[in-house]
Amino acid sequence: MQWWQKWTLEKIKESATATVSILRHEMKQMEKRQEKKFDAKLEKAAHEIRSEMKEGFAKA
Repeated sequence: MQWWQKWTLEKIKESATATVSILRHEMKQMEKRQEKKFDAKLEKAAHEIRSEMKEGFAKA
């Protein structure tokens, strides 16, 4: 293999490594956003349940 072929392959490898790194970072960020949305929905449901329980105890 000639030097320029080796150089070209090395640059492709570097580019692929950088791309994979960026995609992993983006995937982690997306997972964090999904967790926050889930936590918010869970907190909302818990709040609704607490409100219903308070109303039930107030009527009793």
